Amino acid sequence: MTNIYIIPVIFILSCSIIGYGYIFKKLFFEDKIKIGFSVYGILGIIFLTFISYISNIFIAHNEFHNFLIHFIGVIFFIYLFKKKLNYKYILYILILIIVLLPALYIFKTHDDFPYYHLPYIKNLIENKILIGNGNFSLAHRTHSSIFYYGSLFYLPYFKFKFINFTYFSVLIFSNLFIIENLFNKKNISESKLTYYLYLFAFIFLNVIFYRISEYGTDRTGQIFIFFLLISFINILNNFENLEFNIKFLTLLTIFLITIKTYFITYSIFIIFSYIFLIIKKNENIYKIFINKFNFFLLFILFIYLIKNFLNNGCLIYPLPFTCFENYLWSQKLSSINYLSQWYELWSKAGANPNFRVDDPQLYLKNFNWVPNWFTTYFFNKVSDFLFGLILISLICFFSFYSRKKVSLSRNTFTVFLTLFIIFFVWFMKHPSLRYGGYSLIALIVFFPLSLFLEKFKLSFKKKKKITLIILIISLFFFEIRNFIRINKEISIYGYDIVSKPLQFIKEIPYQNISKNNIEIYNPKKGEMCWSIKSPCVYRSDLNVIKKYNYKIFFK
Repeated sequence: MTNIYIIPVIFILSCSIIGYGYIFKKLFFEDKIKIGFSVYGILGIIFLTFISYISNIFIAHNEFHNFLIHFIGVIFFIYLFKKKLNYKYILYILILIIVLLPALYIFKTHDDFPYYHLPYIKNLIENKILIGNGNFSLAHRTHSSIFYYGSLFYLPYFKFKFINFTYFSVLIFSNLFIIENLFNKKNISESKLTYYLYLFAFIFLNVIFYRISEYGTDRTGQIFIFFLLISFINILNNFENLEFNIKFLTLLTIFLITIKTYFITYSIFIIFSYIFLIIKKNENIYKIFINKFNFFLLFILFIYLIKNFLNNGCLIYPLPFTCFENYLWSQKLSSINYLSQWYELWSKAGANPNFRVDDPQLYLKNFNWVPNWFTTYFFNKVSDFLFGLILISLICFFSFYSRKKVSLSRNTFTVFLTLFIIFFVWFMKHPSLRYGGYSLIALIVFFPLSLFLEKFKLSFKKKKKITLIILIISLFFFEIRNFIRINKEISIYGYDIVSKPLQFIKEIPYQNISKNNIEIYNPKKGEMCWSIKSPCVYRSDLNVIKKYNYKIFFK
């Protein structure tokens, strides 16, 4: 079969990610801190993202660069395997790869994939950082670190075949992380609300977020929000190692911010966690904050701001007060203000590709937008999503129901307060499911339910059995939904899953234009860039110059 190489390549790439997780742990965590095998995968995804974030300032992510990156990762995985792991971990990864593999076969891509996701990644593969690429199109004005991570999977011989491993790796290691915590004997025997949150996260991930072609830049971050809240609960209730959870929560939050700017709201988790840590440990602030881990994360935030600035002239796009329009590649403040309003208008159901309210300013004023938002967006998008959450909640409630109960005391006020603040900001600024709404609404439903479920007293054997059944059913739905999707793509689009496996990439005719001896490329009118040679732009009047060996694009 032509796709026999898929599982071995995915396994090698997974090993590379784990290897980088091990490097990160050695660099920034105390040796005394013990972490689960799956955590290496989560840390590896984040560390590789940050490495690619930095390296593209100086070098393109071509085949040689990426081969070297993964070669180093595999070497460190082998070292970790010899030192700490055994063959059962390899078996776990292989089983998950096989079970989740149908998600990787994609013909119908995300709507933004050919428009700017793939072209942005192509830019990173063929060039070091391009200054002013926010001028390529409206979508290019916002950047996401997930594209930098994805550019590392452009591989020798395979080219773009494994570009969607970007999201598949998140699916693998998120599932592995959840399963490892669910089947920890201590977690099963003790009644913890985080146990049920892990279970809900597994159902949510595999039943609702089953289609990785829809992950884009938003859903990837929303998956990690579950782990963010669980770490926060562990900190407040001292369930687990306090130092690890503080670092893990901080790392996740910074990672989310680099994925999408609106995740900056979740920095409130960091604020509350460090306030709790200062009160709990009664240590001076210097000792808590001054360390190489925090310096590294501050450096990443600095790179994030620089990337934004070199992209569009704003430190945080599209906040006008962070923007500078006097640079060659900068966007005009009038354009930034317009688009800032447009994003808010779109998320509040005041606009779409075929519709726009007559008076946007009046519509957005106070709560004038709420009635229309409820009519056109809450019904049926949010309501259908809520119905699914309620159905999942009822199934889990009756599965774990017991007349025997235990009395527990938890620090829940801070969690409810934090969720309320984040929900308030979300509802007031960007009340769309794709803008963090999926995971936020799910947690608002699942968190109080988990508080309720943890009071049911169940035997170790029964609790483990119920959990295993729910996991199997969730994976069954994952398989069925993906097989139905693939069959639909075969019948409607003629997707040849045997000879052309994995994702579809369309070949587009284009023209090249020379500006100051620098080539830029335009797709045929009405087409998207897909994988056209970079830099692919949607306007022929774009100018470009070269300075200090960097290309600067401007209007």
